[in-house]
Amino acid sequence: MEEYTAKQIAEEIFITAQGQSYYGNALYVAKDFPFLNDADRSVLDSYLTGTYARSPFESRMKLQDIVIKIRQHT
Repeated sequence: MEEYTAKQIAEEIFITAQGQSYYGNALYVAKDFPFLNDADRSVLDSYLTGTYARSPFESRMKLQDIVIKIRQHT
């Protein structure tokens, strides 16, 4: 079985931010990364619960910021 890497998680979250697909597992797993803060986790939660639609553009940018943080730690 192949390991679920931070690089793969970042890619799946990026695709989710682009609206091309939805990777709920990547969003959920990313919440456990110790280098993410509470605000980052709140963004991930908003995508997991579907509440990001209140401000889709801003949420998309914040999700991409999380992708950058994850990629910096891989």
